[in-house]
Amino acid sequence: MKNINAADYFTTQPSQSPKIFPFKQGQEQNAAIKDKLSERVKDLILEFYREDSNIQTISLEDHIYTQSGILYSSIETWFIEMNGITIKQYAMEVRVNKIKELLVYSNLLPDSIAGQLGYPSVEIMSAELEQQTGLPISFFLKVKQRKEKMACPII
Repeated sequence: MKNINAADYFTTQPSQSPKIFPFKQGQEQNAAIKDKLSERVKDLILEFYREDSNIQTISLEDHIYTQSGILYSSIETWFIEMNGITIKQYAMEVRVNKIKELLVYSNLLPDSIAGQLGYPSVEIMSAELEQQTGLPISFFLKVKQRKEKMACPII
């Protein structure tokens, strides 16, 4: 039986037909491959939400498929098995962390951040941020102000 390499299942261009991963080996090898696939999906999600991303032109699911060539539904099953959460839940965590980062460390206004991260409005972004953190946008803006005050020398 041929050994399967996880790298064989992530390509830069999708194949003509989506791959369905043939897990027919030992449990340890399957777990190692699934773990590598899970980590690759996490990297793809981080890549999707980086600053120069084209969120408005492609969905997260399409991005993962385009970069992997593997059916999203197959990846979702393995991701849940390895991480205990769905890809969308993980993506929401990444997205909320990106909101916090941009609010505190960039000069972008909340409406620009919402647009950059693919939110239809600041209100929806704010609601998701508050749901995930329990903190409103104003909290992170105050943290930014305090950070800036501490960075300025007292004259």
